[in-house]
Amino acid sequence: MKISFGVILIIVLVLLIASILSFFWVVLTPRWSFTVTTDKTSYTSIDDIRFTVTLKNTGYISQTIASGITQPVAVWIEVTAENGWWNPAVWDNGRPPNHLEPANTVFTILAGNVLTRTFEFNQSLIAQGYKSGPYTIRIDAVIPKADTPDSSYFMEQEHQLFYAYTQVTATPS
Repeated sequence: MKISFGVILIIVLVLLIASILSFFWVVLTPRWSFTVTTDKTSYTSIDDIRFTVTLKNTGYISQTIASGITQPVAVWIEVTAENGWWNPAVWDNGRPPNHLEPANTVFTILAGNVLTRTFEFNQSLIAQGYKSGPYTIRIDAVIPKADTPDSSYFMEQEHQLFYAYTQVTATPS
């Protein structure tokens, strides 16, 4: 069976086009890493907790995002004691929970670059409620979508561009 030059040319062109499209798909597709990390995994109740929220553009081109707040990261800290005592949203970017100013803030992050926010949480604000046994501190971070109505919606998945959390333990000192 003979294959004509025209058929071979069509096959080569199709493979070439598929390769080019695949290349552009890889290059143009946004790739992100969003994390919350702490300086230690366990603390005493008198330690300040230092944590970092990082958004990294792991793709190949600059990307632009629009956040629903000016910070652009919203942070909540929840504390749960061994005895079941629970204190939700004890800290929110250093302000009372759910009091972030809504805004449509645009950020451009170059390929391979990061947007980093570092926070320090003073546990003396909450340590009085945890006199016996260890407790867990959960740190949630979110970059809300620009069209989010207000900060009471940030923890709902459909209003999040990015979400990450971490947990650490603390013991009374």
